[in-house]
Amino acid sequence: MMRKQYTYAKILVILTFLNTFNTQNNIVEALFELERVVVRNALGPGNTMRMHCKSGNVDLGVQYLSDGESFDWKFTIGWRSMFWCSLNWDNDFRNEEIRVFDVDRQDHEFCRPICGWKIKQDGAYCYRDRDTHQGSMKLFHRLYAW
Repeated sequence: MMRKQYTYAKILVILTFLNTFNTQNNIVEALFELERVVVRNALGPGNTMRMHCKSGNVDLGVQYLSDGESFDWKFTIGWRSMFWCSLNWDNDFRNEEIRVFDVDRQDHEFCRPICGWKIKQDGAYCYRDRDTHQGSMKLFHRLYAW
């Protein structure tokens, strides 16, 4: 009886796994797909940005970026992948938090091959596809305003 339950459990796990990747063309590709996130300080001269990025199980630590500097990392896309960053500048007077990658927001489709961000005085801009009257173009689009 125990062996039969074990077999059912294995089948359930396999079916769940396959269902997770049902939108991917190739399961092997989905398993090893890497996403790259780049966050750049575009606050202007003299503005150092303190940035702390993490996901549910990965903490990238605190980074200090001078104007024009960037920080990037790569990770394997999972079923619930999400990274967010806490941002501070102007002597910690400005505190903002943004999601720099979120599978639920379909960033894995819009941010290929790089999910690039510019942090400016008026908001956070993501480099992504944008439909225009001339077709689809890659542009920086403000996703967060402050």
